[in-house]
Amino acid sequence: MIGSPKKATSQAKRTQKKGAKSKGAIDKTDTTKSAEQLQDNANLQVAQTIIRQILTEFRTSGADKSLIEILKTVRHWPSRLAQTDATAFAPPFNATDISAEEVAENGDTITRVSFSYAGERYDFIATISSSSSSDFPFGNISLHENGDQVIDMKIVQNEKLDDFGFRELEGLNFGPWIENIVAIEAEIKQHHLDLANKMEQRK
Repeated sequence: MIGSPKKATSQAKRTQKKGAKSKGAIDKTDTTKSAEQLQDNANLQVAQTIIRQILTEFRTSGADKSLIEILKTVRHWPSRLAQTDATAFAPPFNATDISAEEVAENGDTITRVSFSYAGERYDFIATISSSSSSDFPFGNISLHENGDQVIDMKIVQNEKLDDFGFRELEGLNFGPWIENIVAIEAEIKQHHLDLANKMEQRK
C-alpha cells in the first residue's frame, strides 16, 4: 500500500537531509583520497621523467653500444685463453691482467672476464639465456669497476646474425667508467680496421 503524500513528502525530506550529510562526508573523504592520488601521480610522473632523462643521457653517451661491442669481443676470450698462454694473448684493446671463464648455469651461458684498463679494474659479466619464446633470446650485461657495480642492463640476441642489441636498463651509476668503455670500443674498432688494412695490403 502506498502511504499518504504528506507522509511521503516528510520522509523524503528526512531522507534527503540524511543523504546530504552522508554525501558531504563522502565528498570530504574522496577529496582527501583525490589529493593523495594526485600527489602519487605527480611523484610517479617525476620519477618517470627522471628515468627517461637517465636513459636518454646513457644512450646518448654511446655506452650501451660500447658494452655490446665489448661483449662481442670478450665472449671468445675464455676459449682463446684456454688455447694459449695468458702472457702471449694479445687483446684488441689495451687490457692487462686478463682472466676469463665461461660456465653454464641452469641452461644459461655466463661469461666472466676481468681485466685492468686505464688504471681501473673491470669485471665484465654477460649472461645469455638459452630459453626464449622467440628467435631473440634475452641476456644481461653487468659491469663492475674496482668491485662496485656500475651498470646492469638487459640485452637481446639475434642468433642468426650473432649480434646483440640494447633492451632495458636495470641499474646505472654514472661515472668516468663510461669514457673508458667508449674508449675501449674505439680501440676495438681501430684494431679491426688495422687488420682489414693489413689484409688488403697483402692482396
